[in-house]
Amino acid sequence: MSSSPLHLPPPNPKHQPPPHRLPAFTACLPASGRTNVVARSGRRRPPKSGAATGDVALLNLGGVAQLQLWRRRRCPHLRDGDVAPLGGGDGELAVAHPRYIHTYAATRSNSEDIDFAIAQNPAMQQKITLQNKRGEKLVGILHETGSANLVVLCHGFRSSKDDDIMVNLAAALETEGISVFRFDFSGNGESEGSFQFGNYISETEDLRSVVEYFRGINRLTVAVLGHSKGGDVVLLYASRYHDTPAVINVSGRYDLKRGIEERLGKNFLERLKKDGHIDVKTRRGEGAYQVTEESMMERLNTNMHEACLSIDKKCRVLTVHGSADEVIPVEDAGEFAKIIPNHKLQIVEGANHGYSSHQDELASAILPFVKECMQHGEDVSI
Repeated sequence: MSSSPLHLPPPNPKHQPPPHRLPAFTACLPASGRTNVVARSGRRRPPKSGAATGDVALLNLGGVAQLQLWRRRRCPHLRDGDVAPLGGGDGELAVAHPRYIHTYAATRSNSEDIDFAIAQNPAMQQKITLQNKRGEKLVGILHETGSANLVVLCHGFRSSKDDDIMVNLAAALETEGISVFRFDFSGNGESEGSFQFGNYISETEDLRSVVEYFRGINRLTVAVLGHSKGGDVVLLYASRYHDTPAVINVSGRYDLKRGIEERLGKNFLERLKKDGHIDVKTRRGEGAYQVTEESMMERLNTNMHEACLSIDKKCRVLTVHGSADEVIPVEDAGEFAKIIPNHKLQIVEGANHGYSSHQDELASAILPFVKECMQHGEDVSI
């Protein structure tokens, strides 16, 4: 991995790091055109100010040969800009994030000259608002790393761009120098519009608006990724528009006629014909959303089998599914694998539908595929 040169302030003569250690440390930083590093000695704590999301703190760091993902811990108290030492020991590296701290274990040499360093994350987050074809504003977050190509992330049913899977995958991709755009479908999150059950075609067109927006500013969407319902949306997109080299379907449903009774009851069709709609409530008895007969029929008439047969053979498709998915059976992933020609299937053992305890495994399943797509995308123009 390439990186810009390491810039350090004048070192303390008593704590001058060996020059041959610096390139090893530099290689551990994310690739970007600009990386600012501040190093200190004297076993001080990293400062609480002057840092930004993604800044890293290397505690009691000697010479680093390599960094390996160790654990991710939920830190709801963490605010954007915090750099937290986590109370860790020598060689720990903490990455500040609004809701998470990514902690990495580092191999160390015998050098103990640098206690910690702070490196500026090359990715900058920018809120972007664009319009869909219905004139509704779609809101998203661009993780800008400077790469010409990018990956678009699509959330699932009654979710948003701030879902844990969306946020964590964006962080994992930007760490590899890959630009990412995660956005809210209309009627969800910060985007305009009213929430609709089903709505597969409308969300496919929302994604189309996103891809066209970035094409208009000379950015190629090299891959579209969707989780759950979003997985179906990205597959439907690939069946309609053949302008994206790769699709990643994370836990999408193969048969859209399934899963409805569990949510609405066995007699949902009779109730819809009688009343015209079903009001779905939360466990507390509060109104959550409304299902209309029209929206139900759209879902029942959306045939994922036929759609997948229309995906261009040149389009690379990755399906990832958790073996312990309690919402959409893992068998659905196998059905996709049977009918999509240029397809790769990866099962994450033990993972549930939300990958609650398998966020790292999910990222590990996706990153190699995306990297290959990014390399291929460098020579692709659409």
